[in-house]
Amino acid sequence: MGALAVKPLTTSPAGLAARLATLRRYAVLVLHQAEALEDENLERFEALAEERARIQEALDGDVPDWTGAGSPAMARQIAQVRQALEAAQAADRAIQASLGHLRKSTAGEIRSMGAREPKLRRYLEEDGPGGTGRSRINIKL
Repeated sequence: MGALAVKPLTTSPAGLAARLATLRRYAVLVLHQAEALEDENLERFEALAEERARIQEALDGDVPDWTGAGSPAMARQIAQVRQALEAAQAADRAIQASLGHLRKSTAGEIRSMGAREPKLRRYLEEDGPGGTGRSRINIKL
């Protein structure tokens, strides 16, 4: 059995400030990602998703120790980042809802297309060589 991996522990004020900056950047990315989805800019949405994943990986690789973050300035920064993350969380819920709606809509369109396929075959059979000629669609043009 292998040893459990121990995550580095951020304790210095500079390290905590850097983590706050990363969290703030993450929150901004989520908001930009929501905007990209709303604008139907899927390339930008995907690029932001990749950057978001990289930041998540960096954040997950670190465990902060906030016991040394008792200064009033640090407390203000923490409160600001918390607000930004709460806004990002709301934006992320909107992203998830929008993606869920798109999945349902797309699935419905795919089913609809599948239901139309047999009719296309019928038209081809009716208008094709040796067909019955009953179709209103003339594909011989």
